[in-house]
Amino acid sequence: MQALEQETTKRVSTQTIKRLKKKRYVWKRLKQSPAKAPDPHKYERSKGFIDHLQQQEAAGVCALWYFDVAGFCLTPCIPYAWQPIGDVITVPAAGHGQRLNV
Repeated sequence: MQALEQETTKRVSTQTIKRLKKKRYVWKRLKQSPAKAPDPHKYERSKGFIDHLQQQEAAGVCALWYFDVAGFCLTPCIPYAWQPIGDVITVPAAGHGQRLNV
């Protein structure tokens, strides 16, 4: 409870936490929703290309490698909140500032 208080700078009583847990709530990070849905044509084309590459790897034609990028930007962090178990609370994605990929 002290960690929660330090992290949020808010005071929370033990009774509040017990009441929320009893009502089947969990304290977890909110999800960020995309500003707009992806273009369905581009999505299906990319999905087909990845499937084709995976088939080539399975046949031994090539080696398929997956990479992930890391970076830093000025987009604010995503907050935490009490959420009903099984539900997902989303917040709209903020506008992107300049990003530095490493």
